[in-house]
Amino acid sequence: MVRLAERVKLEFPEDKVLFKTCIPATINMINYGKHMDNAAYLQVCHEARLRFLKHIGVSEENLGDGSTGLIMVEAIVQYMAEVTWGGQLLISIAPIVNPPFQLFFYYKIELNEKQKICALARTLMVGFDYERRRVVPLPESFVGYM
Repeated sequence: MVRLAERVKLEFPEDKVLFKTCIPATINMINYGKHMDNAAYLQVCHEARLRFLKHIGVSEENLGDGSTGLIMVEAIVQYMAEVTWGGQLLISIAPIVNPPFQLFFYYKIELNEKQKICALARTLMVGFDYERRRVVPLPESFVGYM
């Protein structure tokens, strides 16, 4: 008998949502099974995260202090429902800081027209100095926004 590994069970922190954005499921996200490719979910999370950071006036390369950016060290996606071409995705982002280095981004990806959750995801980012190529603490001004 084959034992299956226990599935990851993400819990989305609704009370920590700071940003929402819509992204369409484009044809380049669809695979041979005629639904959204598993890697496309991370692309959607990346796009939503960049939109959030731009919304608060920073970027992944510069969190506001001129030297600290973000780099991803972990990604988890829990797939829950099928997305087909043309679906409108509503992505909610809930960032949670774990000072001094870590920032968890939680994502809820819903089919907007059906209000059905199709995936939950979490990425772990750390402060990173791209010039010196090392992990650094997140800037106080950035942490204060969260």
